[in-house]
Amino acid sequence: YDFLAMLYETSLDLLNRRQLGDLLQAIVERAAAILDAPCSELDLIDGDELVVEAVTANQAQLKGERTRRAEATLSWQAIDTGQIVTVGDYSAWPAHRVVYDVTAIHAVADFPVMAGSNCLGVLGLGRTQPDRPFTAEEMQQGRLFSQLAALVIDHAQLYASALHEIGERQRVENVRRDLNATLEQ
Repeated sequence: YDFLAMLYETSLDLLNRRQLGDLLQAIVERAAAILDAPCSELDLIDGDELVVEAVTANQAQLKGERTRRAEATLSWQAIDTGQIVTVGDYSAWPAHRVVYDVTAIHAVADFPVMAGSNCLGVLGLGRTQPDRPFTAEEMQQGRLFSQLAALVIDHAQLYASALHEIGERQRVENVRRDLNATLEQ
């Protein structure tokens, strides 16, 4: 019950935000706190790369980083399959990325951010405590956070589209008004 209450509060908080970066950052911070995953990030797909859009404070150096498939195999596996991918000890995993060696991440769970059948990116949660894998319940909770991320991204895109449409309508109205004024002279 506590998790659902926190997820609800997160949803309400996000409704008051309009900037996508702020929204994604709030999701990462809440997911990290609630799921005890202090090394967390949210990456979005941009062409054939993943772009780190939001991170926990201890990984600030990663924000904006771009990675290709060969560099982020775990994340791309989650994206390609649409399934949660976990590793019990990431620091010992042969394909781990050196950039994460600074924090010695152990348990990792990557959650695809799905908008229908389309994957937008991945929510990656990492723990620094050894021998503390993600439980089935925590993976379900992470999945709910990734669904929330998909909704937030969709909402922010709709909001941006609406603002663009309003701007275009205003521009057309101004041209029409100027044309009418010219014709009346």
